[in-house]
Amino acid sequence: MIIEKPKGWSDLEFIRNFLYLRISDECNCMDDVLEIGCGNGMGLQQKGPPLIAKKVKSYLGVDKAKWKNPPFDFIHGDIFEAGLGKYDVVIALYVIQYVDKDRLFELVSRALKPTGIAFFSEGKAWNDTEAALECLKKHFNNIRISKVKDGMIVSVKEEGDGIFCMVSNDASLVLQ
Repeated sequence: MIIEKPKGWSDLEFIRNFLYLRISDECNCMDDVLEIGCGNGMGLQQKGPPLIAKKVKSYLGVDKAKWKNPPFDFIHGDIFEAGLGKYDVVIALYVIQYVDKDRLFELVSRALKPTGIAFFSEGKAWNDTEAALECLKKHFNNIRISKVKDGMIVSVKEEGDGIFCMVSNDASLVLQ
């Protein structure tokens, strides 16, 4: 199935919306959500249909960008200095290239509830699935990596524009 980019949307808006849809489909429990590098809170306030907002009871966005009266709980600053709780879902789309990967994955692993799932995506800056897998294995025991091509999830065997990862410390979860 090919999805056309809506008129007026940037490529990033289109790809992020697609990934939020995938996250929403994947998660049964999204009571407590942490989004690292949330930008304008796109996951909650979509141009298109609300993708994760319907399922979320508690959302915390962390970003270095400043917001005046954000419509969600927000921490302005460095994720590594933020006091975090435990979350069902942690989302970090297109932030891996800006931070220390090992440090980020360690932080996310600690922030996940026992049955929580984290989602990472990155563009060409981190397109090596083997290197991604080795790095993720240090912090998570349940990993699913796919490639992203033209805003769509594709097999890791295909050429892609980036990667999309689902990880958990709950080995019983089936990550599709």
